Amino acid sequence: MSPALEYLLNELDNPDQLSWKDETYDFLTGQSLSSDDRVTYVERLIAKAQQGDTRAMLTLAYIDAKEALPTLRALAHSDVPWSEMARRALVVLGCGAEIVQERAHDAVDSHRTGRVLAVMDLPKVGGPVAIAALEQVLTDPEYAVRQKAWNGLVEVFGLLPHIANAKGERDFSSEIEVLRILLGSDLPPFVTLGATAMRALTAGLRSGKSPAALGIVRMHEPEAEVFNALRAALFEPTVPFPLDEIAKLTGLQRRFAETMIAMRLEAQDPRVAVALAQLGATWLAPALAEIANWRGFPLELRTQLADSARLLGTS
Repeated sequence: MSPALEYLLNELDNPDQLSWKDETYDFLTGQSLSSDDRVTYVERLIAKAQQGDTRAMLTLAYIDAKEALPTLRALAHSDVPWSEMARRALVVLGCGAEIVQERAHDAVDSHRTGRVLAVMDLPKVGGPVAIAALEQVLTDPEYAVRQKAWNGLVEVFGLLPHIANAKGERDFSSEIEVLRILLGSDLPPFVTLGATAMRALTAGLRSGKSPAALGIVRMHEPEAEVFNALRAALFEPTVPFPLDEIAKLTGLQRRFAETMIAMRLEAQDPRVAVALAQLGATWLAPALAEIANWRGFPLELRTQLADSARLLGTS
């Protein structure tokens, strides 16, 4: 027995020595084993997986142990509590298409962590079922699930090159970045607004339209002076929003500025309703009208929101 195998087997026998954050055993060392040692290690991992050891399941996947597929498939289709982890392992092993329906169900109907992990898996699988699930969970109650779903749709449709800067980074210079902000809101009406628009874009992509035809492109650099003034006003109630300057903006920059102001409703900022009405932000009217009915907001603010929604809805 090599020192490497001895170390790995000791790790299997003493899992309590690992951190709770460790999802796997030392698969990097496992990848380096000789053929004979690998056989022994894989057999032990399979035995541990059959007993419900989720670290063993993922380790088998990361060392590309195709010989474990029968065990993982059986677990993935069973009703044992660790079946979801077996499905994750199958995705890592490149067999996600076999269980995409189940993984889509996990994304919609599992516990919080399970939904997050399933949403992270679905883009690796791709296809209509995965895309439909990602679109569905854009309105999930959990922020992390919604954001992972947005990221997943960007990945599965190959959108990053269309919205990234020269360094390959996103920097809020595209329309769908505004939707990501809305999806991250604590207020469900804004989440619904973002999800509806994102679903419309992905429906267009599925129908064969190009990202450019749908407006999924990088825009010109923002007006730094205007946005610096807006940022200074966002969290300081005594500083007025630079509404006259924002009113001169067009396209994405205007939409982005209005979104930044609207997000202040999460803090029940009393300036928001009047500001959005003055800017003529008609696209936000449905969300404002819905929030105006929430009893958790002060009556004065609800009245202002209702008035603004009414004005925007008829303008």
